[in-house]
Amino acid sequence: GGGSGGANNPRPVPPFTDVPGHWAEKEIRQAAQRGIVTGYQDGSFRPNAPVNRFEFTILLVRLLDLPEVEYNSMNLPFKDLHAIPLWARGFVASAFEAGIIYGDEAGYFNSTSNLTRVQMAAMLARALGLVDGEDDGQAHLPYQDAARIPSWARSSVAAVTALGLMHGN
Repeated sequence: GGGSGGANNPRPVPPFTDVPGHWAEKEIRQAAQRGIVTGYQDGSFRPNAPVNRFEFTILLVRLLDLPEVEYNSMNLPFKDLHAIPLWARGFVASAFEAGIIYGDEAGYFNSTSNLTRVQMAAMLARALGLVDGEDDGQAHLPYQDAARIPSWARSSVAAVTALGLMHGN
């Protein structure tokens, strides 16, 4: 759902009908209390559902307590702007202006596409100011499938891994 709010203002934690007993219950409730995440209208949180690009963008904007900005065709130049829900466009514009998100080579945001782990790592690393630019080949990646991580994401994956924000499985 939509709505903004400062990440530092405690909020009542929704009961989330599907969170009790989940391995991330504590973290989900903390994020809800900070206003970073919200549930769905049916009272669920859907903790195991995939996250798409605009949902994760909103999480990052709320986490950083960035102001929601008014969008227009100049500050949100994606060819598929129509696919971003109206209530989310200010958040997406804020993330775009902050350099957290970019479109693809063709100029599309692909808002409802599910995120890969490398895309998530890149967005998180940019949001936290951990990296900029391509990997110089020196990134330490402790994963068995590290060779499959694209060069544009290697330094981001290494940075979020080093901070303990991402782990292998």
